[in-house]
Amino acid sequence: MDPESDRFRVCPNCGSEFMTEHRSREFCNDKCTDEFHNRKKRDAHLHGMEADESSLVSVVDPPKNPSAGLVNNMKILDALPIDKEEGNVFHVEQLDQLGLNLNYYSGRGQLYNINPEHGCHFLQVGYYRLYRLSFSEILIIKQENLQS
Repeated sequence: MDPESDRFRVCPNCGSEFMTEHRSREFCNDKCTDEFHNRKKRDAHLHGMEADESSLVSVVDPPKNPSAGLVNNMKILDALPIDKEEGNVFHVEQLDQLGLNLNYYSGRGQLYNINPEHGCHFLQVGYYRLYRLSFSEILIIKQENLQS
């Protein structure tokens, strides 16, 4: 795999890395494509919004490689000292200075342990989960069992 290639991708749904034969391909397989778009449509419906094609992508596409932002976020997270048992809390300013961009993620999930009216989610970046604890703090947990 060549991360510098214009055919290198990180699946926006599951976070797996792959090389594509077609430059327009964003997802590692059809199942991930369907899951991602169905989730976006469900989220839009739950929030009373119409899901159009432009709102179905969770990452901001760089001009040449739509996965570059996600790859960059994963490299930043890989370099952080994260406790394997409990994760670590980082200040948003610190993560911003390192170049972490929260617009680039491979998935998100609903938090069910709080009032669902708040509509709170965690972000998935590869095998990392990011939880916003407060306005200025993010808990990052590495879940190695998510990647194979």
